[in-house]
Amino acid sequence: MDTVVASCGCPATLHLQLPPGAHAARHARQAMARMLTLEPARCPRAAAEDLVLIVSELVTNAVVH
Repeated sequence: MDTVVASCGCPATLHLQLPPGAHAARHARQAMARMLTLEPARCPRAAAEDLVLIVSELVTNAVVH
């Protein structure tokens, strides 16, 4: 996966190159968390935490399967 799209009141797109293997989910999770902290008023903390978890799960599944 190389594209993450999250909408929390305003559209935002994050493009990043993920390393292959086990570290991909961590990098994706950290990048998503950084992006969501740029505008905390537009994305409630609970929603941001859910989005970070979803991205982590999706990337993990992509690596495993």
